[in-house]
Order: sequence, then structure tokens, then C-alpha cells
Amino acid sequence: MNSQDSRFEVSENLVNMGSRLSSLLLDRTKFRGLIPFLFLLATAGWGMPAESLEDLMEKAREAQLAGKADQAADLYRAALRLRPHWGPAEFGLGQIATIQKNYQEAIELLSQALRDDPSLVGAYLFRGIAFFNLQKPDQALPSLERFYRLRPNDPEVRFFLAGTYNALANYSKAAEYYAAQLEVTPERTELWYFLGQCLLNMARRTKANLLNEPLGSYRLSLLGAQAEAEKGDVAVAERDFSEAIKTDPSSPEGYVNLGNLLLGEGKHAQVKEQFQGALQRAPQNCRALEGLGDVELAMGDVPASITEYAKVAGAKEACIEEPVPVNLGLSPAEFGARLKTLSKYAASAKWKLAARFELSRLKGHVLGAEELSTAKAVSRQHGGDASKASGEPTPCYSAVPRREWLSSPGVDLFLANCLENRGDLRGAIKALSAAGPRSKGDLEIAYWIFRLYMRLAQRVFVELANRSPESYLLSEVRAESLELQGRDADAEKEYRSAMASSGSDPIPWIEFGRFKCKRNELDDAIATLKEALARAPYNARANDLMGEALFMKGDHATAIPYLQNGISVDPGNEDSRIRLAQSLAKVGRIKEAIVTLEAAPNDGDGRIHYVLAGFYRQEGRNEEMQRALGFFETRKKALKTKVAEQRN
Repeated sequence: MNSQDSRFEVSENLVNMGSRLSSLLLDRTKFRGLIPFLFLLATAGWGMPAESLEDLMEKAREAQLAGKADQAADLYRAALRLRPHWGPAEFGLGQIATIQKNYQEAIELLSQALRDDPSLVGAYLFRGIAFFNLQKPDQALPSLERFYRLRPNDPEVRFFLAGTYNALANYSKAAEYYAAQLEVTPERTELWYFLGQCLLNMARRTKANLLNEPLGSYRLSLLGAQAEAEKGDVAVAERDFSEAIKTDPSSPEGYVNLGNLLLGEGKHAQVKEQFQGALQRAPQNCRALEGLGDVELAMGDVPASITEYAKVAGAKEACIEEPVPVNLGLSPAEFGARLKTLSKYAASAKWKLAARFELSRLKGHVLGAEELSTAKAVSRQHGGDASKASGEPTPCYSAVPRREWLSSPGVDLFLANCLENRGDLRGAIKALSAAGPRSKGDLEIAYWIFRLYMRLAQRVFVELANRSPESYLLSEVRAESLELQGRDADAEKEYRSAMASSGSDPIPWIEFGRFKCKRNELDDAIATLKEALARAPYNARANDLMGEALFMKGDHATAIPYLQNGISVDPGNEDSRIRLAQSLAKVGRIKEAIVTLEAAPNDGDGRIHYVLAGFYRQEGRNEEMQRALGFFETRKKALKTKVAEQRN
């Protein structure tokens, strides 16, 4: 899901005022007395007929609360005739305009109210909502953020901020706000869905980075094998890990993954062989060292185990840990006995750092594997858990064997992995957000970020399934997860199941349309997206996808308005901008095509300038053509240099 697939529609429901907005301002006790209070403040300094104005405002407020919007609006206007530029009356009219979905009028009234009386904090919220519903999330954000700063305890504002960041395709920030909103309203099952969607979007974006890298296929093959292992198909996973190793035998990750798979099966001799193979390629690989320690522990040789663990604890760089096979392939009783023996080393001066760190890791996986049952998993702070409230040290910080880890380049991924292992969703999301900017161009970071986002999404969807097992949203997210795993046939079944019971919700239709576009099944995509647009005609993502499908079919004239709608909300979408420019050129509107490309806010790989150069040539603008081609060549060389560095 992208941009406004869910948030725009949900926000419209919330702004419906027959239900959501009345709960935000009009029906809240703290706002019932707002207008009389502001009236008293205002008239205390103005020598005017207080009873007349107060009577009008009180009647307007009562009419508004009773749902008599037109009557309330007349009374507010009468108050403004008595006192022009009176903020509370303008605020009331702005609320009514929002109720009636006259969003541009609402923005003008609320902006005027804030100019006349900056203390009307609620006007920031309503103005943000109005901008959002005009498909201007970039303009909505400052108003919503201002309201949040002034009213941080408002029970709904995080929801609006999450939706706005989602519409702006800032999925990591949106996920943080959804997690924060779940802290306040964990019973709202749709929030679990939207949080999971953001995590899947981040995973999808990171996977695209992997696909664009020349050596990314190896990492993707590992991810495919891991997906088979998670399904429980051990034989297929073992085969796929072995094939991945053949494609890049110099990388240790395939050996580590295969070793952990076999450890869960109790094949200790083969496990050792795999971890030793990883260490031959990378002698300091902490995951292979931990794997050797785990297999020694599983075999009952605790002294040998702690020796390997100590090598990890003594390293200067933070270790990104692999998930531990359930109970190391042992029975719960055997695993518990091993941990009890290992815990005795925590009292040893020589071994205590390693013992404490590894006990935290092993126990953390057990705790993290437990089913989420409350919002505690998203309410923990970065680096901690529910124990923080009682003053206990936070595990992911207190268990670190060396303080250098907390300043090492990999600390964000270490914390994200550690927190995810312990079921701390909100903390893991924050840590991943910090790690995210480094994922482009760094295969290892992108690989781990993808894995962690997928694991977080799976946790969230387990919670959604527990809370709403019959929800069509659950079918839709299953479909997306299956699609990311490459299981398209299973994904299509889940998409169709979701659409069959989704009613007026466009989300499953949009996602299935995207799925069909990706598979180049364009007639199906167009038919599906027509259904989506019938449910949400202004949805930016649906418009963008429809434009893409029509462009791919060669129907450029029909594609243009859809593509224009898409980039109006997401101007940084380079692919859509190029499609729009090429469509304009195809129908003889080349000058508009040039303006469209020149307005691009970025051009990461130079493609926009390459297309622009062709249009300049057609127009005889040779000097500009040469500059555009020069920009393209510079970007092309930079990418080649990066590829060469990766190969070395």
C-alpha cells in the first residue's frame, strides 16, 4: 500500500462529524465551555454589549451540538456582524464548513480565526483535517503538528498524524504514530492493520532497494528460503539455502541461516559444519560464533558454549543476532535446564558479561515469541520494555557487554533486532527508523531492515488476527505478505477473499489492482481499479495505479488525468512523473511534458534528465539538451562506481 491507500479514506470517515469529529471537539466536555470562556476573555477587554453577543454564541453552540449546522452558522454570522474578526465565531463557522465538507472554505475560516485569536488551538486540528481531505497532506502536516505540540494528550491527534505521514509515504514516521495511538486506544483493531501496512510498505521499499543492487539476488534468495522455513517446509528451505550458498559461496550468511535451520531439527553435526563454514569466510562473524555457542549449549557442553559466546561479547561492534530456533531444538524442560546451567557463569568475573548477554538473548526470544495480548508491546520506550515503569533496567541496554556497542555503526540494527526479539514493537520501529537512511546502497543493512520489518509486520498481524479473526483486512494483509514472499497464487486467493467482503472500503481493490499491474495483467488491473475509484474517486494511490495501467496499455490520453492526480499528492514519485510526461508528449503536449519533468523535486538516477533531454532535442533546445545529458551521465558514472565498490 502506498501514500493514501488507507489513511485518506479513514480520515474522511473520522471527519464525518456525525461520529468522529463530534468526539474530537464538539462533544468533549473540555470543549463544551470553550466558546463562553473565550467570550469572557474577549469581552473583558472590549467594552461591548456582552449579553447580546453571549446570547448569540450560546445559541450557536447549542445548535451546533444539536446537529443544526445551518442554524448555528446563521448565529455565528450574526455574532460576527456585532464583532467583526471575532475568532470564536470564525472557528465555529470553520467547524461547520468542515462538517459539510466545504474544506476550502473551512481552511479560510480557520486560518482567519487563528490570525484573530491564536489561542484557538482546536482550529489547528480542523485546518489540518481540511487540508488533508483536499489531498494536501504536506499542508496538513504543519497544522496537525502544531496542534500536537500544544495538546500532546489529545486522544486522537496521533491517529491523524499517522494518516498524514502515511499519505506522504513517510511510512516509518507513520508507523511510530500508529504505535503511539495504539498506546492510547489499543482496542481499535484497524490501527493494528494500518501499523502492519506501514511495516509492509517499508519492507517493500527495502526489497526494491535490494532488487536494484547488482548483488542483491543472493540476499533475496536467502529471504525466500527463510520464508519457506517460516512456513515449516524445512526440506524446501534447506534446499533453497544450499542453492543460495552456491550462488555466493564466499558470503557467510547462507551458512549461518542453514545452520540455524538445522539446529531447530537437532542435526548437531551438520549444524557445526555450517557455522564453521561461515567462520572460514568471516572469522569474526558474530552470528556464526553465537551459532556455535548455541549448538554446544544444545549438546550440553556449556563450557564450550560460553567460550564461543565470550568471543561475541568481546567484539567492538554490535552484533545483529539471528532469531534463535525454538528452544534450540530441545524440549522446554531441556532448554530450561541448559539456561539454568549457563546462568551460573553470570557470577564469574571472567564469563559474566558473555553469560548475561547470551542469557538475555536466549530468554528474550522466548518472551518475544509469546503472543501479544495487550498494548504493552507498543507502549515501551526505545530500548526498553514494560519493566521500565517499575525502575528496572531495560534489557537491550543493560545486557550489552561493551559500551562501545552503543556507539558503533550497527547499534540501531542491534537495538531493533533485540527489541523485536523481545516483542517491543514501538522501540524496534524507532530503532529501524534511525537505521533506515543507511539502507540504500548497503546490501547488508537493507537485508536486515527487510527481515526486521517483515518480522514486526508478522507480529502485528498475529495481534490483528487475535482481535478480529474474521476481518477482511486480515485476508488483505495475508495477501500482501504472501506476495512479498513470492507466493502469487496464494496471494491472489486472499486478495479476492478480502474484496468479496470489503463493502465500500477501497483498500483491497487498490492493492489487488497494484498486484495485477505488477503481473502485467492490465485488463484485470484496470477493471479492479475502476471498482476502487468508484469507492474512493480522489484516492491518490488508486489514481496513480490507474494511470500506470492505462499507460502500459498505450492509452496515454486517458492516463493523463489519473497520473496528474497521483503526482499532485506524491510529487517525488519519479516513475509516475516520467509516465505523465511521456503521455503528454504522445498526445502532442510536449511543452507541458517538459514543464512536468522540470518541476521534479529530485532525480536519483538521472532518468528524468535523460527523458527531458529527448524532449529538449525535439524542441531544438540543444544547449539545454546537453546539460540534461551531462547530468544523466554524471549520475550514471556515480552508480557504476558504487557497483564496483560493492563487488570489491
